[in-house]
Amino acid sequence: MQPSSSDLTEKSLRNTRARLRLWLCFGYALFIVYASLSPFTGWREIAFSFIDVLQQPFLQTYTAFDALLNVFSYIPLGLLLGLTLRAGMGALASLFCACLLGFMLSASMEFLQMYLPTRTSSNLDLLTNTTGTLLGALLALSFIRATRIYEQLTQWRDITFKHG
Repeated sequence: MQPSSSDLTEKSLRNTRARLRLWLCFGYALFIVYASLSPFTGWREIAFSFIDVLQQPFLQTYTAFDALLNVFSYIPLGLLLGLTLRAGMGALASLFCACLLGFMLSASMEFLQMYLPTRTSSNLDLLTNTTGTLLGALLALSFIRATRIYEQLTQWRDITFKHG
């Protein structure tokens, strides 16, 4: 039995959406890199290691505004990662992978910020960025769950009621 043209169209639409989410995810990650490392001048040698940054006591100068800015900056990344990864893996695996990728991007940015005199590396930035990624990935899972419920209701309606 050959697939119908509506099945092929639906599959093509899903592939297009998945590709769009992937490109949006990549673009947003580039935006984070740009925002985290600008200005791109003044790179310098440092006398301490990234482990020293991670082991610092939490900064006293860190404000609630800084924390909220970091969380809200990484929520879209977590959302896009969650939606992109959920298309190919289970809910828990996509949540874990999204958080891991967000953590790795944030750790990379904090590591590179050590070499910029106008930027400050912080273990709290890493924590709040990863928290934002987690919240975004959880939001993606809730969107997917709500979409599936809507699809089930639509199927029930189509079966139960005569069209028109």
